[in-house]
Amino acid sequence: MSSGYSPNASGRVGNVRLVAEERGEQKVVSNGVLGMALFVLTEIMFFSGMISAFSIVRASALVWPPPDQPRLPIEATAFNSVALFASGLALYLAQRRFQEDRAAARTPLIVAIALGTFFVLF
Repeated sequence: MSSGYSPNASGRVGNVRLVAEERGEQKVVSNGVLGMALFVLTEIMFFSGMISAFSIVRASALVWPPPDQPRLPIEATAFNSVALFASGLALYLAQRRFQEDRAAARTPLIVAIALGTFFVLF
């Protein structure tokens, strides 16, 4: 008995396909694109919930920020943010170089990993 979900020789699962119309022709959406789209959408929903919860708490507070709330040091926070953005830029450059030459992507990838590690540890 077949459920229609067993992969065939080409790796497709039965007759189940996610297609989109593009200029009148069908285009199959890959699993990677679909997975990344779902991930981005769930991150948007998560951060929307966090921002709305913050807004509700802030609106219900008599004094904002609370007097006993510790403050983040602006300089350290800005430096850490710059490290995070630089890590993303280095990863982008590594991805671009990887398409042309795998060996050329090694240096920006190591820089991205080092900056990401610095961000987490700092």
